[in-house]
Amino acid sequence: MVDFHQKISLAFQPRLLSAIASLAFVVVFMQAASPVEARILTSDEKKIVSSVTKYLNGFRNMEGYFVQIGPYGKYTSGRFFLSRPGRVRFEYEPPSPLMIVADGTWVSVENRKLKTSEHYPLSATPLKVILADKIDLLKDADITKVFQDEKYVTLTLKDKGSTEQGELTLVFEATQMVIKEWIVVDGQGFQTRIAVSDMVTGIKQDPNLFFIKKPDIIREIEN
Repeated sequence: MVDFHQKISLAFQPRLLSAIASLAFVVVFMQAASPVEARILTSDEKKIVSSVTKYLNGFRNMEGYFVQIGPYGKYTSGRFFLSRPGRVRFEYEPPSPLMIVADGTWVSVENRKLKTSEHYPLSATPLKVILADKIDLLKDADITKVFQDEKYVTLTLKDKGSTEQGELTLVFEATQMVIKEWIVVDGQGFQTRIAVSDMVTGIKQDPNLFFIKKPDIIREIEN
């Protein structure tokens, strides 16, 4: 009998791979030959990671503005809404037609101009680490780099035990421990940066912001 996760892999792998290049910050799926070994952190590094984890667990809801710089220097911008666990929405400003929504189970990448959408399991994206109900970076991520100076705290991580190339870097303002940007480098070395600003936390989010109209293939998989 084919289980739920096998159904997902069989149904979505071809479309998922075709979307990697343009959506590097959502899906980092380039396969490596073998898993990257986790770093053994020093006690000071563990304290830094714990401080970041405490900050991330300090809010359930957040909204603000973002500017995305793609691998070839293209700028796009928009507004984002986040509601843990599992829900986020990126509304890109024109001329970009994109809108990206995670509803707790699935991530939908919608092209509003073409009226098309692609759907991926949230569990198969790096978003799952920072959208978890209880974030535990020391437990759920392999931390490959930890850096702190007077201005910034920077963590570079991978999904724990992953055999995939690609890294997610989180950058925080050091004095108040507020997130400033995240950077994704995919398996081919392409980098996408997302800087955030004007963040507000503690605001109750409208659940409709995270609604995804699921196609028949997803409903068939879930059943």
